Amino acid sequence: MPTIEWNPQYNVGMKKFDDDHQKLVQLLNKTYDLFMHNEPKNNVMMVINDLVDYSKYHFAEEERLMKETRYPGLEMQSYQHDIFSKRVIEFQDNYHNGVADLSLEIFTFLKAWLINHIVDSDKELGYFIASEGGLELTS
Repeated sequence: MPTIEWNPQYNVGMKKFDDDHQKLVQLLNKTYDLFMHNEPKNNVMMVINDLVDYSKYHFAEEERLMKETRYPGLEMQSYQHDIFSKRVIEFQDNYHNGVADLSLEIFTFLKAWLINHIVDSDKELGYFIASEGGLELTS
């Protein structure tokens, strides 16, 4: 099942980013639900557009913080963000152009990528920032 149920284990300890991650999960779930229930294409496209826009915003915020804190994993994180962004934009373009046969594959990819990225890469960022005295983890 491609929808994601938020689990507190996904928290990285930075409230802003935990909130952002939950928003990304909500948008991915909403996109999936609308698509699977054959909602009008315009409704689905609006949510896909929100997912694209919010992921760009979130990645820019994470990368800004990584630059400010001189996080050594910035290059890898940026590369991972690019992979997600390219796939979600490809999904957006395909859906807009009526190519829907890859939709379940893309949902599965986005779900796995998002959870793995949060649990591995973003948690590591949270620990780094906390260890540098930049903030205390919230969870």
